[in-house]
Amino acid sequence: MKSLMLKLLILIVSSSFLLANEKELIEFLKQGGNSRFVIKDVKIEKKIPLINAKGWSAYLLNYKFKSRDNNKTKEEQNVIYSNGKLVAFDMFNLSAKKNLIELFIGKKDIKSKPFSNKELLSFLKQNRNDKIVVNDIKIVGKKRVREDKNWIAYYFLNKIKIKDSNKTIIQPSMLFSNSILISTQLFNIKKRRGVERSLSPDFEPKLYNKQHLLYGEENAPNKIVLFSDPQCPFCLDRVPFIFDLVKKNPKKVALYYYHFPLNIHPASKTIVKATIVAKKRGVKDIIYKVYDAYLDIQSRDKKKILKLFNEKLKTNITIDDIKKPDILKEYNEDIEMAKRMFVGGTPTLYINGEYDYDGSRYRKLEKELKK
Repeated sequence: MKSLMLKLLILIVSSSFLLANEKELIEFLKQGGNSRFVIKDVKIEKKIPLINAKGWSAYLLNYKFKSRDNNKTKEEQNVIYSNGKLVAFDMFNLSAKKNLIELFIGKKDIKSKPFSNKELLSFLKQNRNDKIVVNDIKIVGKKRVREDKNWIAYYFLNKIKIKDSNKTIIQPSMLFSNSILISTQLFNIKKRRGVERSLSPDFEPKLYNKQHLLYGEENAPNKIVLFSDPQCPFCLDRVPFIFDLVKKNPKKVALYYYHFPLNIHPASKTIVKATIVAKKRGVKDIIYKVYDAYLDIQSRDKKKILKLFNEKLKTNITIDDIKKPDILKEYNEDIEMAKRMFVGGTPTLYINGEYDYDGSRYRKLEKELKK
């Protein structure tokens, strides 16, 4: 009798926990919407447990949207996948070659075998875009997902040929898998962000390149690698303090700096190239000075950008200067390294070879250096 009562109690507690998780899931989904629509309500229409992902279920949802323009409402159905902690908006069974959305049109979920790396790469090489040709894909790293250890983030470098221009580029990409199912992105429900933001491929020691040593001594016991953009507001707030900390502790910490101008900042690429030119000309502390100058210009016009740069930094750099092969080579090498490390935003920090996704490693180091 006691055993039966205990089982009933566990069942009741488990049910309430799942219900609480689903409420949190619904609240997370309500945060969606865009410039045209607001999500007013989300209801679970149907739930199907996934055979090939322990603790995961597929949810058929009914969304109620309200237009920002005319206040009209509309309803729409969608499918998502969740384990209560994570949520995915797509899920594909690679072994069975089946999109799991088919579960809601009468198809049955079946127990499947894990796929091989060869099968995964073969699947990814299948081109679904008539404007490109996928020449090659390589797996360059794997990281286990903290929120669900059964899932792994795969890092790929794709060699892509653009048909119109005949140009070949290297494009980083990633996906998540539990060896049977794959998803292009996982979101942390509680933190309300993509899981990829807290993950990074294994650190590459060649990042400790003497040419990138900005401050501190090469044999310092602590090392910081920084990818930064001089127009990024977060970088402008934080990076000068990082510079100051290292300059005050050159025997204890070394700083290796890499340029990573983001596309959302229109003047960044030109500013970075001008910075490389100035550094090659021997302008002392030019990277520090660029941050200190706060070059606030929202333009892609190279002439305007260089005019402001020259006025603020007392230089004389022309468009021809930033187009020189040695400048472009150094610039492109930084961009390629950022791609290899899957840097998606700035500032991105590595403290003693560990990805500092939430700033905690830097804060700990800062505290130790200030003792």
